[in-house]
Amino acid sequence: MDRNIVVLKFGHSILKKEGDIAHVVAETYLYLRQGYKVIVVVSAIGNSTNHLSTLTQNIFASDAEYESDCELATLLATGEIASSSLVTIGFKQAGIMAFNLDYASIKTDRNILDALPLELELSAINSAFTGHDVLVLPGFIGVNEIGQTTLLGRGGSDLSAIFVANKIQASKCVLYKDSGSIIKDTNIEEEQQQEYYTQISYADCLNIAYPVVQHKALAYAEANKQYIYVKGIHKEEQTIIGTDVSKSYKKERFRYRHKILLLGLGTVGFGVLQQLTKQPELFEIVGIGVQYLAKHQNHGISSGILSDNIAELLARDYDILIELVGGNIALNFISKALQQKRHVVTANKLVIAGAHKELQQLAVKNHVILKYSAAVAGVIPILETIAKLKQQQVVINEVSGILNGCCNFILGLVRSGIALDQAIIIAQQQGYAEADPSLDIDGIDAGHKITIIAFEAFGCEIDELVVTGITEIAKLNVRSNHCLKLIATVKCVDDIVTATVKVQQISNDDPIAQVNGANNCVIIKTVDGKITKLYGKGAGRWPTTLSVYADILDVIRNNKDA
Repeated sequence: MDRNIVVLKFGHSILKKEGDIAHVVAETYLYLRQGYKVIVVVSAIGNSTNHLSTLTQNIFASDAEYESDCELATLLATGEIASSSLVTIGFKQAGIMAFNLDYASIKTDRNILDALPLELELSAINSAFTGHDVLVLPGFIGVNEIGQTTLLGRGGSDLSAIFVANKIQASKCVLYKDSGSIIKDTNIEEEQQQEYYTQISYADCLNIAYPVVQHKALAYAEANKQYIYVKGIHKEEQTIIGTDVSKSYKKERFRYRHKILLLGLGTVGFGVLQQLTKQPELFEIVGIGVQYLAKHQNHGISSGILSDNIAELLARDYDILIELVGGNIALNFISKALQQKRHVVTANKLVIAGAHKELQQLAVKNHVILKYSAAVAGVIPILETIAKLKQQQVVINEVSGILNGCCNFILGLVRSGIALDQAIIIAQQQGYAEADPSLDIDGIDAGHKITIIAFEAFGCEIDELVVTGITEIAKLNVRSNHCLKLIATVKCVDDIVTATVKVQQISNDDPIAQVNGANNCVIIKTVDGKITKLYGKGAGRWPTTLSVYADILDVIRNNKDA
């Protein structure tokens, strides 16, 4: 098993309602950007387990006697099963390749309601990771040797996560709690006076008056000398359980709220606004720039925040500019913000492709951060993966793949027998293509993206770029057992960087032929012969929103480190 895997557990204190799944997706995505594969263990949402357990009392009188442990276990398991399905759907809506694991992956002893995990089906997990970056496992549940559903006891999702992390030798096991890191004295109600553990021994953790982590899970971790990390969503503070000595600190009285200026409130901009407003303790929206005020006034945004005067907005006090206006007009906004020593996050591939060097120099000169991951391949962490390979002193010699989801969707329709013109109309109707689709179908969009990738991979501009789109595919004689894909490629040979965007005939046996719909695929090749493949949605509200939001969190963390 690859040790480059983390196990993250999200309990009912995090998953209080279905809307909280977005937080789970965003937190998990931060690990994906760091190059990890992730197993997400989830509890039932909210009070589902308590609700299910009370249903049995409604059948007969509350004092009725029954012997139904097996049926009760099966009933209570449905809460976790529903939660894992919903969380998996959440990942897929965000464009992340996720797979819902069968709880039978954990084999237990015969104790029905308080079982011990014994074995893990590693082959099933290995198989599921083929083509998926995230596996979702319902916590708290297992199956015994005779096929009965078993439960790992109250709080057993902790044990599920710790057990799985141990068996796959994961890099890290993180238990997310609404309290964040572990509080030393729960009798102190004032948050600013509370003391938190940075690290704690197993013995001290077991002696805490309230059950932060299931005691059976702690005992398992101690027996296996396994560290456990306890933290909150999007929070840096954490407690490490399993150290020899316990250490604590008093929480800072005030938490800084980062001042955000958002330009653009379209599909992605509104998604980013929703994500930011879910974290009011972390972000303060000081201004939102739009072109037409009347169009957005019914969103409930105060008149002092919403404005069509971009110059006035840029003169306000803010920490981070989020530019989602698009087009070349945004170059002035980004440049102005960098000159003002403000950090910038953008999804503007046109501006970054055309003025990458100039903007990076401005950022360096003014000691601020410029992030633009969402400009390339949406939720696929291609730029982060390239940066990590370079940090490891790995030499990249080629990057290629499907970088335009609109064209990939259209080519899929054409492959099914639909004419190109009609396929473009369908793509427009489903929101994949603009009213004027020329940037996509002429290959220009993919050209911008491969230009940005070239900067990141080779640190220079492309010496030669040849771009053709999909408009002439009717003239191609497609070979048997092949399909058409618009492939963007950049290579560095003898210090000469060349790039192409063109339609290629791909064998049906090639994995890239299986990249369907609006999905993207990026393949990185290195001089030592290693290949890294990344898959996911390259566009759309939630994939792009997730990428922008992760960039914002990266800015906050990197700025603090600096």
